[in-house]
Amino acid sequence: VIKQDSVGSKFEGVTVSSQFVTDGLVYVMPYSSGLSPVSSSGTAGDERVSWVSDRSWQPVATTGSPTARYGQAGSLLKDTYYLFGGERSGYAFSDLWTFDFASSAFSFVPVASASPSGRYDHAAVALDGETFVVIGGRDSAGNAHRDMWAYTTSTNAWSKVGEIASPAFGLAAASAGGDVYVFGGMEPAGLVSNRFQKCTPQVLGGSLSFTCSDITGGCPLELGQSVLDVGISPRYEHSMFTYGADVYVYGGGSSSSEMADPKIYKFEPSSCGWSVANSNFVPYNGFAGPMEDGLFLHTTDANGLLMAPL
Repeated sequence: VIKQDSVGSKFEGVTVSSQFVTDGLVYVMPYSSGLSPVSSSGTAGDERVSWVSDRSWQPVATTGSPTARYGQAGSLLKDTYYLFGGERSGYAFSDLWTFDFASSAFSFVPVASASPSGRYDHAAVALDGETFVVIGGRDSAGNAHRDMWAYTTSTNAWSKVGEIASPAFGLAAASAGGDVYVFGGMEPAGLVSNRFQKCTPQVLGGSLSFTCSDITGGCPLELGQSVLDVGISPRYEHSMFTYGADVYVYGGGSSSSEMADPKIYKFEPSSCGWSVANSNFVPYNGFAGPMEDGLFLHTTDANGLLMAPL
């Protein structure tokens, strides 16, 4: 785990596999185990987000770390980060881990029920402060999944809660207004998708389930611009996150190029409408998320950390 403390600085020498943001700090989980060489740089005018004076990346000493992997997915539930799955050397993991920020410690979570099958390149999202939802992904043989599973902290148990429209990996998800939104991914036969789905939770007889509807062409009885109206191209391995009440989509790979396009797209659940939040950013296949007043982007090349207003 690496902690980034200066907007505008770069971390070099580690291939990043996933990231998350909490308390103004960025934590990235490297795919490679080595942390050398480590160097950083930053402009004098960038915004400070921590107290470290040397404007550099600082390794975080952790304990109990899971085995090395990539393609895992996680989300923040209150003050704890939950991490599921991933792949290494042809093996798809089905284990659940937590990361505690106060102690910088990882912990394996032994659950009291059957777990989702091993997978990687899936999506994960937090819901209502105690529910961790895993969506889609692919197994060690490369077969895509369409199932949705939810882990509830109060019961320490997994349950299958629904299905999306088509098996997909490299998809992304975000929660807003109590619903889960799912965008894109690689579907069977190598089809890169711009499918947009709204998955609404319901509790019947004490059991949680999701009903997913395809709203790529817009929502019934709503006049907001659809995915097709705005022209969001098909993509996978992109970023999707909630900022305020809205959902944002950025980056990823497309069928013809690793870099999809330079635009940042915003979906407003209140009007069920899409718009372009930023039309001239950078077409990178990096990891993005919200930080204070802008988009955080940790790119997968030498451009390092970039920001864009939302």
